[in-house]
Amino acid sequence: KAISIKEYTNLLVFIVQLVRCTAVT
Repeated sequence: KAISIKEYTNLLVFIVQLVRCTAVT
């Protein structure tokens, strides 16, 4: 199952925010 660009972008944004949160704390 290939994911759409929108789903991939949402996933990428989620990962970036998660990394930022862990990096700050």
